[in-house]
Amino acid sequence: ANDSRPRLRVLFNRIFPIYFYGFIFTLLLSLIFIFTKNDTNPSNYLPFFLGINVLFNNFPANPTTWYIGTYFHLLVFWYFFIQGRTITIKHLFMAFIVENVIRSLLMASGNGFIAYMTLPNWLTIFLLGMYFHKKPDTKSSNLVIFMLVAGWLLALLCWSYFGEAIGFDKSFPFRKGEYSAIGLPLTLSLFVSGIYILNTWIFFEIARRLPGLKSISFFSRNTLIIFIVHMPVIYELSPY
Repeated sequence: ANDSRPRLRVLFNRIFPIYFYGFIFTLLLSLIFIFTKNDTNPSNYLPFFLGINVLFNNFPANPTTWYIGTYFHLLVFWYFFIQGRTITIKHLFMAFIVENVIRSLLMASGNGFIAYMTLPNWLTIFLLGMYFHKKPDTKSSNLVIFMLVAGWLLALLCWSYFGEAIGFDKSFPFRKGEYSAIGLPLTLSLFVSGIYILNTWIFFEIARRLPGLKSISFFSRNTLIIFIVHMPVIYELSPY
């Protein structure tokens, strides 16, 4: 959002590293699986072909790579429609409507993976980041940071309790809600948007108050690599 360099340069600086590290990781998995399972997992390469994987109602064999295709679409969307524009509350409201209409229709048609991977699923929080970008880092007391973290934890605990009361199943990667219990797919879609927005907003307010520690700088510099390999960690923790 803050990058004022030429659009093509910005695009290249973001596409190159995600393709570079993503392709190395995908190639590594193919080499491992060809010896362990006699399978190269070719679907892992789909995200590198203009993100065509988002049109298939399943994740690639290694679900870590699905994000690369969506990230490419986010960059193209920024290139043609967002760069240099000021995002307002009106844009966020419009994005919220578009996001929930498209997501709920895809969910109702049984295309949950497509609903998750395509750009509209992330539209509101993507624009929310563009909306927040003018807010600078700020110094706050430890009490304020503690209250924000405590509030975030409370919100997550409340949602967890509420989700159990609704009756989500234990499927992976999506704990699907029973439509008979919560109404229409649109209702579930609104829950999804609410969780995205709440977590993005609270984490942003916490992050911009954190001191400039070396550990924080390390994770910040390596966000890209961390995200590419995050799915195996989530998979191992999901039973708990």
